[in-house]
Amino acid sequence: MSSNFPATSFLHRGLVAANLSDADWVGSTSEVMAEQTRSLCNDLKHLSITPFGIDVEQFSPQPQQDRDYLTIGTVKKLMPKYGIDVLIQAFAQVRERAIAQDSELAAKLRLMLVGDGYQRQELEALVKKLNLEAVTTFVGAVPHQQVPDYLNQMDIYVAASRLDSESFGVAVLEASACALPVVVSDAGGLPEVVIDGVTGYIAPKEDVAATAIAIEKLIARDSERDRLGKAGRNLVLEKYVWSENVELMYEIYEQLLAKYKNHSSKQSD
Repeated sequence: MSSNFPATSFLHRGLVAANLSDADWVGSTSEVMAEQTRSLCNDLKHLSITPFGIDVEQFSPQPQQDRDYLTIGTVKKLMPKYGIDVLIQAFAQVRERAIAQDSELAAKLRLMLVGDGYQRQELEALVKKLNLEAVTTFVGAVPHQQVPDYLNQMDIYVAASRLDSESFGVAVLEASACALPVVVSDAGGLPEVVIDGVTGYIAPKEDVAATAIAIEKLIARDSERDRLGKAGRNLVLEKYVWSENVELMYEIYEQLLAKYKNHSSKQSD
């Protein structure tokens, strides 16, 4: 269910609240979604945070040959919700300042957009307007199993989402698992998966200038990208390993089964 669903109307909100009230247990993928759930139904019997896990073997840093480019990128559907236009404009500001201050660095900068969607034509027009065609690649949609290959072609990952319905940053964690430093907006659950200044930087949503400044911090020094990227990988290993999060779900199911077995045995007695 979309996190926008309850806000559609009073009827939609009531339907969700009724379903939540009937549930024996509710699993939320993030603290933000848990807060929204409690606001809809404040008498929940049980609510647990059960985050999406990352396959840390599939999503892992891969050895790369020395590259001539420094690539800023994202893996998202090309839709307004995800703020791809914010990323493009921020990249344009970064590149413009680099041209003025460090022409060698400016020549290395590239933008990679992995994903497709109905906003593609509009975003391509924006890239053309900002004179970024020669340094921007629209990859298009790729199968999920190929995403790690593209992440490992990037040096910095950006998620500039503008809507709070971005309830959990799975794509951000996939990038962190590949040891990429990240720049995210403060939309929804994205700040939950980034430690500001440790695994990446958090900028206000829809703030092109702040997003550009965060990117500039990372392009300035290889050591900074390496430090934040390694910390991001460690964060995923500590909190978001897929097999461990599945085990958390399994424990909840076991508790529910035990509850119903006890209930059934009492009824039979």
